[in-house]
Amino acid sequence: MTNFEDHIRAMTVPRNDVYPRPWTTDMDPDHADVLIVGASSAKTFHVSDVGNHDQFLDALWNRNGQTCRAMYDAVNKKPSRTRSNLDRLSEMLTARGLTSLQTNVTCASAPYDAQVRKEARLHGTELFKLVVAQVPWRAMIVYGVGASERFGRAFGMAMPPVPSPNSTPIWTTVQGRAVFVSPTLAFPSYRSSVWPYLERVVATIANDPSSTGAPAARPTLSSTARSLLCPRENAIDTGGLHVPAAFNTSDANLLVWRRMQEIEATTGLKLRPGTQQAALIGGLEFSSTDRVLRHKFKRAKPDLLVREDVFRFDSTLREAATWTTHKKSAFLNVVTDDLQLLGRILNAVGAFAATRMP
Repeated sequence: MTNFEDHIRAMTVPRNDVYPRPWTTDMDPDHADVLIVGASSAKTFHVSDVGNHDQFLDALWNRNGQTCRAMYDAVNKKPSRTRSNLDRLSEMLTARGLTSLQTNVTCASAPYDAQVRKEARLHGTELFKLVVAQVPWRAMIVYGVGASERFGRAFGMAMPPVPSPNSTPIWTTVQGRAVFVSPTLAFPSYRSSVWPYLERVVATIANDPSSTGAPAARPTLSSTARSLLCPRENAIDTGGLHVPAAFNTSDANLLVWRRMQEIEATTGLKLRPGTQQAALIGGLEFSSTDRVLRHKFKRAKPDLLVREDVFRFDSTLREAATWTTHKKSAFLNVVTDDLQLLGRILNAVGAFAATRMP
């Protein structure tokens, strides 16, 4: 028995005759590449339906004749409507050679997430954090606004706004690994238009070199960020982006430009390009001339001016770079081609922009 299993055993002791369920998977959870993360479980696993604690753990680890799937089928006469969507995403990952584990930010059950009791939510969130800390995952897909918001609260971080289905993959990082956000797979808000977006997410994960090779290896922050943003040499397609004539088409500038366009498409901010720079302006609380982000793009390294309010949406962003003050005290300046840092900045800008929807 591993230390991980010892911890899972301690955390899954039945509560009110119900097992807290940390995951569903068809493989060994110790070797999952991708975590698929929802808000909470709609199905309840009573001791009388599952059996003793050893049988429950055997099912979680798919061993000794027990499986997660058989346990789920025995407990539930009818699968949840979301189950087929989760299985479809797992199959998409499998087709790319990636193993997956389905879990929830709150490893507790109720018909609807809002109905999870406070004590169960606290315990279920700690169980999820244990899974995140112990499973050697390579990437994570968090689906739905509710799950994303709870994930952000659990880890004390700003999450990017949930993208529209036609968006390029949107992600942030936890423990140096990529966490993608997605429109929901859960009913009643699920829409079939999510699948092209998830196909792009799965392709991005599959193209990450750390997703192939030695299963035990944990990628570093810099290698994960660069491979996910630019999985192959010159992976950003300039042909799909209309840029000003003086634009320096470095990967860093193209990343910022693409993300600014996405923020304009999904929030109330407007992108205003010039001959040497572009800016995101406006929003609910500001006049049309107020900038949230300014991007100078004539040199290979983007020169960014970021509004102070943005830093509330990433509590450690200020410490992540050498920022300089600006003549206007409401802004900080940084010049960098660090793709991971640029991704964090744009994620925070997007989160800020989402709160300023008109």
